[in-house]
Amino acid sequence: MSPKSYMHPGFGPDFFKAVAVCSGLSALTTLGLIFLPRTYAAPAGLEEEVALRLNGFYQLRSLVYYVHPFLVLTAAWGVVARKFRESTGAVTTGFLFFGCWGFAEALQQALSLVALNLNWREGYARTADEATREMFRTHLLGFEAVWDALYLLLLTGFAMAHILYGIATWPGSGLERVISWGFFLGAGLTLLILSANFGGPAVPRGLTMWLYPTIQPLFRVLLGIWLWPQKGAKTYL
Repeated sequence: MSPKSYMHPGFGPDFFKAVAVCSGLSALTTLGLIFLPRTYAAPAGLEEEVALRLNGFYQLRSLVYYVHPFLVLTAAWGVVARKFRESTGAVTTGFLFFGCWGFAEALQQALSLVALNLNWREGYARTADEATREMFRTHLLGFEAVWDALYLLLLTGFAMAHILYGIATWPGSGLERVISWGFFLGAGLTLLILSANFGGPAVPRGLTMWLYPTIQPLFRVLLGIWLWPQKGAKTYL
C-alpha cells in the first residue's frame, strides 16, 4: 500500500497536514485573543477609546482577531473531510454554522479595522470642525450596537457548530472521543458566554476567565493532532 492510498485522492496527506497546522495556529491566535487585551487598559470614555487606534497591542489584537476565523474554518473543513461519510448530516450542517460564525466574526473585525479605526476614530481625532466631530461621535457610539449584534450571531453559530461537530465525532473512540467532548465543552462554554452577555443567567466571571484559556487552546492543539494524517486512517469525502 502506497503512503497516499488510504486517503481520498482529493484530500491527501498534505491537505490534512495543512488543516492540522491551521488548527495548531488557531490555538496561538486564541491565546492572543485571550491575553492581548490584558496588555492595555479598557477605555474609560470616548477619548480613551479613540486613542486605542495608536496602541500597538490593540492593533496586533485586531489583526489576530481578523485572521483567527479563517484558521478555524480551515481546520473545521478538515473535520468535514474526515467525517463526511460517517456523519454526513451532522458534520455538513455543523460546517454551515461554522461558516455563519466565521462570516460574522470576520465581518465584525473588518468593520473594526477599517470603519472604526481607520475612518471614524482617525477622523474624530484629526478634525477640528465640531459638526464633523459630532458626526464621528455618533458613528463611534452607534458601532457598539452593531458589534453586539454580530457578536450574538457569531456566538449562536459557534455554539451550534460545536454541538453538531460533537455529535459527528461522538461515535469514534480514543482521541476522537476526546475531540467530541471538546466540541461539547466548547458549545457549553459559548452558551454560558451568550447567556452572560445578553441578559441570561451568568456564571462567576472568574470561572469563565479560567475555563476559556484552559479549554480552547488545548482543544485546538488536540484537534490538530487528530487531523494530522495517520497511515490507515479513514478519511472520506
